[in-house]
Amino acid sequence: WDAENLRLRALGGELKHAAQSIQKSVKEGEKLPDKEAKLVAVTALESLLTYFLAFTAQENSLLCRAYPANDSAWHNLHGFYHYVRRTCEPFPHLKGLAYQLGFVYHAHITGILAKRPPTADLTASTNPVSAAVAANNRAATPASTTSNFSNISIATTATPIPPPIYATLASMHSYAATGFAKLPTTALIAAYPATWKAQA
Repeated sequence: WDAENLRLRALGGELKHAAQSIQKSVKEGEKLPDKEAKLVAVTALESLLTYFLAFTAQENSLLCRAYPANDSAWHNLHGFYHYVRRTCEPFPHLKGLAYQLGFVYHAHITGILAKRPPTADLTASTNPVSAAVAANNRAATPASTTSNFSNISIATTATPIPPPIYATLASMHSYAATGFAKLPTTALIAAYPATWKAQA
């Protein structure tokens, strides 16, 4: 798995640089022709998918050694993912695919975060989300509630969802909504019948 991780990362980098080199081939102030712009978008998407495979191989390697999955590699994709989205913006179906892929990898990050044991406190120093958001979450959720049933007191402690999951869930919702609006199943069936038939 380690060898596969390295191979796929290298391939992802080659595809990324290939997409960027096409963009750099145009003189400053000139617009990239549609054919080349679409090639950039498709190549960038292929690079993103290759990184998905690389990070999955890395997780399999960790799993073989009984280590938990690490979300840091997936978070490092954020900058490149925004680049991929921009390249796909002029093409509605590619834009829809890019947003759906954003949903996919944010869902994966959420799955990793959800399996972590809760921490005593989450602050801005250990968290990409601001301390204000964390404070609002704590204020909105009572520290404890007590219910009385036939002289039986049941105390429950409310544990807020860690702010990083809030941020990731918000991104997931946005990407899913846009992705399925731009590339609904009906469009897949109508525009790409051979592809749809092959996946069945």
